[in-house]
Amino acid sequence: MERVARYTLRPGRAGPAVGLQVGAGALAVLAATISGAMLPAAVGGWRMAPVAVAVLAFAMLPVKARAVLSTAALGYLLTLGFLVNRFGELSWHGAPDVGRLALVGGAAGVGSAIGAISKRPGRRPLTVTVYTIKRQSEYVNVREEVRSG
Repeated sequence: MERVARYTLRPGRAGPAVGLQVGAGALAVLAATISGAMLPAAVGGWRMAPVAVAVLAFAMLPVKARAVLSTAALGYLLTLGFLVNRFGELSWHGAPDVGRLALVGGAAGVGSAIGAISKRPGRRPLTVTVYTIKRQSEYVNVREEVRSG
C-alpha cells in the first residue's frame, strides 16, 4: 500500500531569512571593499568600482528589499570609511560623497530592477508528489483498526 504526499513549492516564497540575506550581502561588500583597497590610491574613484559591482550583483539576486538597502548602506559606509578615509573614519566631504552615495544607490536600484525584470511572471507553482511505502508496523495498526472497527 502506498502513501501519497503532495508538496507545493511557490516561487518567491521560499528563501533564507532577511538576516541571512543581509549577512551574505555584508560578506560580498566586505570582500569587494578589500579588493578595492588593494588598488593603488592613484586610481582614485576606481577603487569604489568593486563595491558598486558587488551591490549591483547582490541586488540582482532574489532577495528582500530590506537586505538590498542594508547592503547598499553598508557598502557606502565601508567605502567612505576605508577607501576614501583611513582606518574606518567616517567624515562628510560634500559633493564627492553625494556622488559616491548616488553610485552605490544607483547600483542597488539598477540591480533590483534587473532582478525584477528577470522574474518570469505567470510561473506556475511546482508540485512535487512523493510516493512512499508504508512500514510493516503501519500495516499491523491498520489491520487492528479493521478488526476492532
